[in-house]
Amino acid sequence: MIQDDFRAAVDIGTTKVCTLLARRRSDGRLELAAFSSIPCAGLRRGQVEDAEAITEAVHASLTEISAQAGVRIKQAYVGLTGNQVESENRWKKVTQNANVQTVTEDDISVALKSAGEFDLDENRRLVHVIPRSYALDGLHGVRNPLGMHASQIHIQSHVVTDSIDHMERLNEAVLAAGVTPAHIVANAIASAEAVLTVDEREDGVLSIDIGGGTTDIAVFCDGTVMHTSGIPIGGYQFSNDIAIAFDTNYAEAERLKRSYGTATPELVGMTEEIPI
Repeated sequence: MIQDDFRAAVDIGTTKVCTLLARRRSDGRLELAAFSSIPCAGLRRGQVEDAEAITEAVHASLTEISAQAGVRIKQAYVGLTGNQVESENRWKKVTQNANVQTVTEDDISVALKSAGEFDLDENRRLVHVIPRSYALDGLHGVRNPLGMHASQIHIQSHVVTDSIDHMERLNEAVLAAGVTPAHIVANAIASAEAVLTVDEREDGVLSIDIGGGTTDIAVFCDGTVMHTSGIPIGGYQFSNDIAIAFDTNYAEAERLKRSYGTATPELVGMTEEIPI
């Protein structure tokens, strides 16, 4: 994508643009080669408000990691966030034959392609089609049908869409920075892939990625994703609430949040004094 052994990912957030560059090792695993974080105010609650600001931040971030790793980045995966991201789970009949047949890799490829063929609203665009399970001749809950026998196949898929306008604005801002989006990836799914264990996905888990202006949500059950969404609430609201509650400015509220904030308040003593 950049070179055979490198992959880049750009996360455009409300407060900053983060870029990762990973190198593929000989054993197939990825290792971090470079990282950059550049302040950016081009998004507001997931919506593109200043495309030029996004372009400048993306370009600066890419320039920084290119210098770190000594490679030129031409393509990158781009993260997608905001409450315009929507999802649904769909069943689709794939094929029906008169005789029982063995399910091949070609059959599975046809099933995946078929799952993404449906009518979308004129202002929506398909982002992901993720297989959840298959039904073979009415037998539900099949995760991998390869090699099994069936005359009728249905596929259940998790479908993620976004507004065309939002995706095009994001795409144009990244292109203007001199890099081609290799693929747009929903942040909720990318974050979940990075942090969730196999057992958590099997048992059922809610992954919440809180950004500066948005929160991305992914729900997993029985090993696969079943819900993806975003809400226009993030770290900005936390800081703003602190500023209002303690009658201080936003910069001081942000400092307090970063210095003393915790997601486990029961671990903090009630007698601790914090200077404001």
